[in-house]
Amino acid sequence: GEQIKFDSFLNSLRKEKNYPLFLNYLLNLNNRDLLKAIALFLSQKDFIFINACEEKFIIDLLKIQDAEIQEYALNAVFLWERISDKETLKNIKIRNKYLQEDLDSFLGE
Repeated sequence: GEQIKFDSFLNSLRKEKNYPLFLNYLLNLNNRDLLKAIALFLSQKDFIFINACEEKFIIDLLKIQDAEIQEYALNAVFLWERISDKETLKNIKIRNKYLQEDLDSFLGE
């Protein structure tokens, strides 16, 4: 029900030219539930269908010092099984040592 409506809403937003601005706006809005929902939505897409602004959004989520948001963002990266800019990820420090270890092992592959 609700999830399907949300997914189709986000799928239609992805086609808008202001979509990158919208993602940026959400980061600044700092609504945890919305950030997690979008990370979950993006994690379910194949990486080949992820555009640059979405990848940047997930990386930006990793920079937010909130373990739950970081976990959702890491999950997206793991499900995609790749990221185009591993160097940026190497500079991210996560306070939660388990999440940091997961990130380190992903980068070490």
